[in-house]
Amino acid sequence: MPRRTCSRSSPLPSRGAKRTAAWQGALTGMLFDVAIRDATDNRKSLDDVTRALYTRFYQRRKGFRTADLLGLLREAGMPDVDGFYQRYINGREPLPYESVFPKAGIAVARQTQSSPFLGVNAQPGDSGKLVVQGVVPGSAAEAAGLEPGDVLLKVGEIETRPDEDWGVKFRDGYRGQAGAPLVIGVTRAGRALSLSTQVRERTLVSFTLTPAPSPSAKQAKIWSGLATGSTGN
Repeated sequence: MPRRTCSRSSPLPSRGAKRTAAWQGALTGMLFDVAIRDATDNRKSLDDVTRALYTRFYQRRKGFRTADLLGLLREAGMPDVDGFYQRYINGREPLPYESVFPKAGIAVARQTQSSPFLGVNAQPGDSGKLVVQGVVPGSAAEAAGLEPGDVLLKVGEIETRPDEDWGVKFRDGYRGQAGAPLVIGVTRAGRALSLSTQVRERTLVSFTLTPAPSPSAKQAKIWSGLATGSTGN
């Protein structure tokens, strides 16, 4: 079984619905596909949903709402459609990779890593130096008092040059130092300032998808359907 790269995009309501990044993600579409194939023994797939959207809405020059999409997913056989939507699309729970992908014989390995996070968006200005555009609420940058318009010169011992990836140097240099003092050097309205804060970290979660070593007959059938875009046996 080859390693799969997911390229399917999930459908997105055209109006009257909350647009979220989750609806647009290829992995979300793949979760829909696996759930439908598992519930119908690979007789139906997400393709049935997209075809119905095309024939019932696009060809008739009609937009569709979230309720229409959920109804088509339900019609295709996806279990607990409303629960999925409320928990993972409308809500904030992480997408259920670890419970859904194994149904298609895909092993899911979770990796977590803590990394220093400054929380500043700075772009090159007319002077050729980095100018703060915004800060992330609750971040070290906000705690330091960084403001839009500040010229960012230095973060701790790291000089912030527009032509260098200073963010990588910052993360590598301050990894594992959460809570340590951190001084950010800026100029504000031509005045040099040293702003004090502390190193803060955030936890990054990533997943690696690999073929299961000994898939069941049903898992192998679903995987084959995903890989070839087919349904049935």
